[in-house]
Amino acid sequence: IDELVESTEMLLKNGRENSILVFKSPTGSGKTIMTAKYIQRVINEFEDDICFVWVSVGKGNLHIQSQKKLDKIFEGSPKVSLLVDEFFGSRKEIEKNEVVVVNWEAINNKDNEGNYTNTVMRDGEKTNFRQVLANTREIGRKIILIIDESHVGATTERANELRDEIKASIILEMSATPKFQPHISEVKRGLAGWVEVFIQDVIDEEMIKKQLIINEGLQDQQERTIDRNLLESAYNKREELKKLYGNEESNVNPLVIIQLPNAEEGIDKKDSI
Repeated sequence: IDELVESTEMLLKNGRENSILVFKSPTGSGKTIMTAKYIQRVINEFEDDICFVWVSVGKGNLHIQSQKKLDKIFEGSPKVSLLVDEFFGSRKEIEKNEVVVVNWEAINNKDNEGNYTNTVMRDGEKTNFRQVLANTREIGRKIILIIDESHVGATTERANELRDEIKASIILEMSATPKFQPHISEVKRGLAGWVEVFIQDVIDEEMIKKQLIINEGLQDQQERTIDRNLLESAYNKREELKKLYGNEESNVNPLVIIQLPNAEEGIDKKDSI
């Protein structure tokens, strides 16, 4: 977090648009919590007029999960808003220190003619989010764009268009496997940033394991028996883990997760299971 704050201070001083700050941190290391604490530090320690756009790149409702998690960490300050809830014409700008959580797919889609398909982005009678971003910059408020899981689709041509639309002072790319790596000379000259959490440090903190043990004790099986043997093995492993957690007076309830195929094959498999 210290390194993220120091890099941000350096990049804000260079005055360039869309300065890249890559935050590489392993899965399970707490990227969301660290980045939330980083936001709080920037708000509390910097005199700059700043707001944040937090983009969740994954499909589904990951942006809602992010919003709820940030709300829980911030406990009301700073304000966390969902783009789809608050920016349908009534808002003219993003408030100082506000964090706006966005679903990347919702604002990224265009039709065959190149027009945005989402109402919060396309031109109309009401103020769209693109105008909100422009109004925010016009009053001198700097935008820090945070791209969660940036390796998923955040390097496409459409994504680059969106970056140009947002015109953030800093783009913080969070990922365990970032696709973009700034040149070392850019980092040394204060034109880009690179902050990395090393996997061994996360293992030493006992947050993640060195390895996963898959299908322990199972040998190659005939196709007709493998499903039953896998299920029995998983059930027995669950019982073993439950007993071990009980010995530690832990209330963790280990689960067995069964992944099924799609379509008819999945229906048949579900019936047999």
